[in-house]
Amino acid sequence: MENINEAQEIQFRRLALCEYISGDMRTSAKDVAKDLRGVSELWDAFVFGRFTWGQLIELRDLPKGHLNADTLYIMTTKDRKKDLRAVIDSWCPDVCIATQPDRFDDELSPHTRQIADMMGLSEMPKDVVVFQVWWD
Repeated sequence: MENINEAQEIQFRRLALCEYISGDMRTSAKDVAKDLRGVSELWDAFVFGRFTWGQLIELRDLPKGHLNADTLYIMTTKDRKKDLRAVIDSWCPDVCIATQPDRFDDELSPHTRQIADMMGLSEMPKDVVVFQVWWD
């Protein structure tokens, strides 16, 4: 698919280096990568890593050849949100939160505000949805 460019392939490679995402080994990173490739029409981009607590755990584990990551951020649009959510749910994450692009007030939800800030945006584009998918 068109959206799988060289930069996006790096994220697929990161998934491939991480045998399991969750600490209890219930979610295979390779299965997640396979699913994402199979439904690439449902998303625009994704990143895989450790973005909150313990960001340098990955650095700690790299000399041993381990990639220790626990979170996917997946960018899509409102019209593809429901179908992508069904795929995400099949991975049994501990948390799956989506931004809310269709709020009627001027105030962003705290989660949407956080994602906009993390993306360096003053506001979320109206049609964009970002899923935060996390495994413990």
